[in-house]
Amino acid sequence: MSARAIAQETLNVVQKTFQSDAMRHFFPDRVLDPHHPDMVSTRDKLTIKRPQHWREPSVKALGIDSTMIGGHFTYQIFDDLIDSTMKDSIIQQEKVISFFRDATNMFVDMENDVRLVIGTLWEGEFYDWLLYRSGLAEHYEKLVVGCYVDQRYRDFLAGIGKATSLADGDPIWPDQFSKKTLDFIKLEEGPATFSRQFLNIPSEDDYQRFRKEDFREYQITDDYKYAQIGKNDEYSTKIPISRMLRVMVIDPATGEHKKTDESAINVTGFDRATGKIFVLEDWASRVLPHALIDRIFEFAEKWDVQYVCPEDISYQKTLKHYLLQEKAKRGGRFIVRPVKPESGSRGGMSKGSRIEGLEPFVRAGQIHVRKEHSKLVREALEVNIVRGKVQGKSPNRLDAFAYQTQFWRGMVVPEEEKDDIEFWNPLRRGGRQSRSYGLACAT
Repeated sequence: MSARAIAQETLNVVQKTFQSDAMRHFFPDRVLDPHHPDMVSTRDKLTIKRPQHWREPSVKALGIDSTMIGGHFTYQIFDDLIDSTMKDSIIQQEKVISFFRDATNMFVDMENDVRLVIGTLWEGEFYDWLLYRSGLAEHYEKLVVGCYVDQRYRDFLAGIGKATSLADGDPIWPDQFSKKTLDFIKLEEGPATFSRQFLNIPSEDDYQRFRKEDFREYQITDDYKYAQIGKNDEYSTKIPISRMLRVMVIDPATGEHKKTDESAINVTGFDRATGKIFVLEDWASRVLPHALIDRIFEFAEKWDVQYVCPEDISYQKTLKHYLLQEKAKRGGRFIVRPVKPESGSRGGMSKGSRIEGLEPFVRAGQIHVRKEHSKLVREALEVNIVRGKVQGKSPNRLDAFAYQTQFWRGMVVPEEEKDDIEFWNPLRRGGRQSRSYGLACAT
């Protein structure tokens, strides 16, 4: 359980079951008798009469906030390890991961004992780790279903030799959640929360801002001089990194939200000739200012960036003194140019609106990423924005990336064929350019 108190409440229900009339009728030798020397019943443990003597109780109730003091059990049931109070906290979810790992040593027989994980697919580190990054999902039998009949439900039934006469979109449990009830819940909670709470998917396709297939993949050559699109053959395209506009954006954590905020760094190369945008570096962590400064100079040297752009408000609070001091000491060749949230209807653009500014570039297939940028892509796929405001966990990597759009504005994706009219070429350097009268689109 997410909290020890909730685990104890669940155990209390189990204890009452062992004292019920049904238990007395069917299993009289297992009925809980608190006065029996072999039976123990407290708030966090239950021991019933057993054929053998074990050090551990029959059932032990633990929460994420409990102290792990050892013990060995044949069954481990993890129910709602993540709840609504933890969904936005990276620190709390990392504690859950540690708790989960520590419990592995508490089995009696690793090959034959059973672990059951039950819960709602909340956003955040834990389920991302459990289902995608850890590799554990390949060793578990998985059942992820929502409140409606869909292919996931049909696959589950087929796996146990059954089928359903219900059509896709019909409620699975109509007696408890009718279609009318579910429609009202969706209206009341909103599509993003409903998607996670009742559909068990990160976000409905209709409400996704970004699609995975719109992010194009590329590789870096071994000498770090070229961005290569496609396999290493005659059909691949190599673009020199040296000709790109290379910008680093830093979104430093201010320390006001220590449980959730990370400092994030994004380095992007923009190739004016093709309109292609390459994520060169994506990094985020909770670090002190001096460690963040070290990362800034490491990435600045690695990619020979022209501009280093801290988020202005946080820069003034935490970074300005250290960054300018270290730049003078280390001889940094870059220009420091703080970025500001662009003006909006209320004097400043919100984080959600800023992230929405990435959409046309992603949809156009201009954004290129490498495999190691999976966390950035996942933040984009899972972000929920309602009326310009980000719902849930703050996507720090994605927000740092979104600041980069200020350097791409006005750059239209070129056509595949070269323009016949030289005046339209935005890369022309030198020489006098005259207005092409009669062409209203030329400016």
